[in-house]
Amino acid sequence: MAAQRRELTKREQYVAGWRSFLLAGLMMCGWAGYEYYRITDFETHRRLILWWKLFDDLYHWGGKWAVVGFLLSIAAVFFITSGLMLAKLRSMPADEQQPAA
Repeated sequence: MAAQRRELTKREQYVAGWRSFLLAGLMMCGWAGYEYYRITDFETHRRLILWWKLFDDLYHWGGKWAVVGFLLSIAAVFFITSGLMLAKLRSMPADEQQPAA
């Protein structure tokens, strides 16, 4: 017998959403740090580095800070979205329990 899934309320959707965007932003910050140290190692020891074409273009345009800045700007978008969702969640009435459409 298959379990039935219940629909999430709008409040539950916003709770899951802001936490997910916050986690994604933190992960992007971690990735930016990883890329910074990886590129620093590449510049110091001239080891082979494999990465996306976009990162290669950014590196040739602005160095390691262009790559790190790109990743941190994406993280900033995630943090802003998370904050907006949290603000919307706090402005919701607590008794809003109807399932989302």
